[in-house]
Amino acid sequence: ARALSLTLARKASSPVVTMDAALMLHGIDTWLSTADVVFRSESKNRRSRQSFPSVRTESMRIARASERRLFAAPSSEETIEVKGVRTAPLWMIAGDCARFLHPMQAFAAVSGILRRVASFDRNDLDHSRLLEGSYRQELHLLNGLERPLSGNRQARAVIATADAGAENPGEAFVLWLLHCMCWSRGKMQEQIETQIRVDTQWNRYFGDIGFPLRNVIVEFDGAGKIPGNERKFLDRQRDLLNEGWTVIRVGSSQLDNPAQLIQYLTTSLVRHGIKAGYPQGPLWKPLPAAIMRRERRH
Repeated sequence: ARALSLTLARKASSPVVTMDAALMLHGIDTWLSTADVVFRSESKNRRSRQSFPSVRTESMRIARASERRLFAAPSSEETIEVKGVRTAPLWMIAGDCARFLHPMQAFAAVSGILRRVASFDRNDLDHSRLLEGSYRQELHLLNGLERPLSGNRQARAVIATADAGAENPGEAFVLWLLHCMCWSRGKMQEQIETQIRVDTQWNRYFGDIGFPLRNVIVEFDGAGKIPGNERKFLDRQRDLLNEGWTVIRVGSSQLDNPAQLIQYLTTSLVRHGIKAGYPQGPLWKPLPAAIMRRERRH
């Protein structure tokens, strides 16, 4: 609603919505359920930058908005109109998110973009990973990430590590945290993959996140993850254990306290020989409370 109203109010300057708000218009889930609205403007006058506060109605919170001249507005041929709002193309949105959002938010956003563009299908992993890898290279080239520009160091790390196999922002959060926890001495200490395929005598399962060399799977239990048929869930758990896999479960409520979650994961991972510790590395920044409030999370 705010993106559309600001677009109409500033029609003369041809605003182009980007980052999380643009992804929501494209139907791609983002970390925040009420994303701030940021748009590129063709105006070159930095003094024209404006901020608009959030508005709360009886039934909802309308996100704040800000006009930022990031680099340049895309040409009209590049923009995409969604629901009456001009948005940047997905490759540009990925670059903006990777540069300017908190690295966890950026990781979730770029993972969602990769998933959309690759039409990710875990039953056809080879083809999906091929498309994902190809688009990842395009993101690097189109966004000029090799240039020494502000935010490009973080953007390179985010785009190199984001994963189309993360099915939702909650899984992306856990995956991002595991990458940070397994970084030490300037490099990753463990091999981490998503959508780990496990074939049993009767069934085929896919683990959310796995350490294939350690036979450890980390599962994020978001809303609706455990099916109504609890027996089916227990059968899945037993089959994975019988195949020699250890399953570490992370509940959505554990995201409320990142410090406790880090301690829980460290203890669980180290117990199984995985080199993990306090988060660090190019993807890590402390999590501000503003993006961790439950009422704002997807």
